Amino acid sequence: MDTRHINDGIKKGFTENVEKRSNKLERNAIWTKTRAISKLPKYIPVQLVRFFWKQKTQKNAKILRKVIFPEKLDVYDFCNEKLKKSIEKYRKLKLEKEDKEREKKQAVNKESDDKDKNNNNDDSNKMDVDNNDNDKDNDKEEEKKQDDNNDNDIEIDDKMELFSGYYELCGIVTHKGRSANSGHYIGYAKDKKRNKWLKYDDEDVTEIKSDDIKQLYGGGDFQMGVLVIYRRMEIEDISK
Repeated sequence: MDTRHINDGIKKGFTENVEKRSNKLERNAIWTKTRAISKLPKYIPVQLVRFFWKQKTQKNAKILRKVIFPEKLDVYDFCNEKLKKSIEKYRKLKLEKEDKEREKKQAVNKESDDKDKNNNNDDSNKMDVDNNDNDKDNDKEEEKKQDDNNDNDIEIDDKMELFSGYYELCGIVTHKGRSANSGHYIGYAKDKKRNKWLKYDDEDVTEIKSDDIKQLYGGGDFQMGVLVIYRRMEIEDISK
């Protein structure tokens, strides 16, 4: 009940204490059982525990504490070692590709700036400038060939399936009211094509802003999330 971020709750869900016989101690002992994700599903539903049995009043009470569920969830820490290596490899390859694209863009901008400077030189130096431009063009051609060769250095193992390790928030179910036996449920879904959030309140369907989702974290009497659904973010093409 002290969870304030969905990551903390998920992490706790993969660890539990069990009582088991210990041959070494010759008695029962408390063992810590730890699990990890071995395969990433298309969707991950996460239930937020919002109600608990209050012993003093003998009633179900609602937990109003604010629990953050981000729009982008990184599940790397919850995966086993094999899956972690797959995620690490994809992220490394993606970063290398982005670095090379940025370097190429900077080289093109620099070449354009150099040509502008050369065009502003005096006519008396035009012949020398033209010769220098030819040398620079040859250098650029060599650099381009070198960049093309470097692109081929990124090898992708066909046997290893790559994953981004990221999930995007795509659905939410909220509860409004203080009682576990009554109240009102409202659904939210993200339109992937338009990148817009829709609110489903019985027969009424309205479009809301992305920032309005943060109001569903809890922390008061306003409606709060009790179930969130994440959709796997597929990898980009990093072979080109």
